[in-house]
Amino acid sequence: MVESMKYPFRQGMRLEVVDKSHISRMRLAVVDTVIGGRVRLLYEDGENDEDFWCHMWSPLIHAVGWAKRVGHPIKKSDDRRSDLGIHPTFRKIYCDAVPYLFKKVRAVYSKGGWFAKGMKLEAIDPLNLGNICVATVQKVLLDGYLMISVESVESSDGSECFCYHASSPYIFPAEFCQTHHIELMPPKGYTPETFVWEEYLAATGSKTAPAQLFNKV
Repeated sequence: MVESMKYPFRQGMRLEVVDKSHISRMRLAVVDTVIGGRVRLLYEDGENDEDFWCHMWSPLIHAVGWAKRVGHPIKKSDDRRSDLGIHPTFRKIYCDAVPYLFKKVRAVYSKGGWFAKGMKLEAIDPLNLGNICVATVQKVLLDGYLMISVESVESSDGSECFCYHASSPYIFPAEFCQTHHIELMPPKGYTPETFVWEEYLAATGSKTAPAQLFNKV
């Protein structure tokens, strides 16, 4: 009983998780294994046990219906696995994980200004966690979520975008790295030595996200 309260996810529960091959969208997945708070997920439309490991409090997982509610892209699941009826994981409970199982994000308020498409900021690259990069808000979702892209990566299909919440500790105002003497990954065509925020904003005709919008905790 104690273990079930500590690790409430169970084999067979369905949820939404980021698509590891296309981080700008979500996919439906099913819980296969729970070990010490770590969850192994099997993509519902994957073959050969295509999996994804994350912590149960990870911001990369959400209740079924989250993507539609906030406006986040999600892969259509018309093509489901061919072995749903016989795979041991998919034959289990097979119910949707309820929303209260997921980590709650901090409430944010847009009074007095908010993020807007095109605003510049600095953000940790989710594919290279050691890098803080010049980034752009590509889309403002509901409930405080943002679709962001890093300027050092280009993609014609938008697959380089990723989702961060406005309260995330992984996004920062412009000149954060300069203030704290951290190397900043500049946009393509620039080097750390030649990049200057003021000049870049003038060249791109853009503006930065106001500093007061960022997490100060």
